[in-house]
Amino acid sequence: IIILGRMEKEGKEESWGYIVELLDGFRKSKVLCAAVKLGIFDEIQTKGAMTAGELRKVLKGGEDHVDDGLSRLLHACVGLKLLSSNESDHTFSLTPLSGKFLTKSSPTSLTGYVSHSNDVLYPLWGNLDYSVLNNTHSWEPTFHNSSSEVFQQLYNTNDNLNRFLFGMHSFSKISAHHIISAFDLSSYKLPIDLGGGTGALIFEFTQFYYSSVEKATIVELPSVVEYTQKFLALQQQQLEQQSKSCIDKITVVGANFFEEELPRGDLYMLSRILHDWKEDKIKVLLKKVYDSLPTNGAVIIA
Repeated sequence: IIILGRMEKEGKEESWGYIVELLDGFRKSKVLCAAVKLGIFDEIQTKGAMTAGELRKVLKGGEDHVDDGLSRLLHACVGLKLLSSNESDHTFSLTPLSGKFLTKSSPTSLTGYVSHSNDVLYPLWGNLDYSVLNNTHSWEPTFHNSSSEVFQQLYNTNDNLNRFLFGMHSFSKISAHHIISAFDLSSYKLPIDLGGGTGALIFEFTQFYYSSVEKATIVELPSVVEYTQKFLALQQQQLEQQSKSCIDKITVVGANFFEEELPRGDLYMLSRILHDWKEDKIKVLLKKVYDSLPTNGAVIIA
């Protein structure tokens, strides 16, 4: 209480506590990632309130007894408001926050992006000093491969590809509307989404500007096209206004946008694309986009 009072009196940014808060940020992230990876939120959603022992039996097998490590993780989730606890029967339940964003079955689930952050982004950020000193990304020292080879690894099995696409999809569904509604884009009839993944951005664009879109196109690697089409069909099923058949206006093209000719459009979108590549590759791609643009065409980088 004395320490907290002193922090409040001095001002958060002037206290050592602020530095500790910054330093401890990764611990909170790892609690979240570990709970998602273990499937804790999904189990509680399926079975209702559970004790640490009941969860241990489901997650690890064996007898239903208290697991100190799991119990500590659950209490950490309570501290982060990801779970609530009942002291009378020692059970843990979902909070509105975890029920909405941290269960796989939720339409607003972020579990895919949490998994991608844990398995890919967290290790990359561990080499931030390398990136700063070498003025480049840290794919090579982190995964011992170039960025293009890393993407090949992300796509090399159905499980890896599903995890990566689901991660991108869960985050894109939340950000897509903010991106396409930031400006009035109703004058563009032929939007092109380069590296569109699951199609969340182009689907939102087509839905929002439905009357003006004539044809929308997603460019993805040939190995991803099948998955893109499945995600598009799922989004159409979840659409409240079924009178808008967005997928009928969307075409998926299998191509490597670095190597092959770009489809013709009047608006090119690059969402979460450029940051993965070195400057020389970025220049190549932007030059191709520029050469493909008609008069009064536009580019969105998000």
